[in-house]
Amino acid sequence: MSKVIVLTGARGILYSTSAIARAKQDHKIAVLQLKKSSRQCC
Repeated sequence: MSKVIVLTGARGILYSTSAIARAKQDHKIAVLQLKKSSRQCC
């Protein structure tokens, strides 16, 4: 069964290795890396 997996904070080697392993298992991968803004909000 194919799953959709979302990885956040995926800049490191741990998550990239995990994403590759899951992709080889026929899962769909969404890799997100959010960059903190220097602007203050609200």
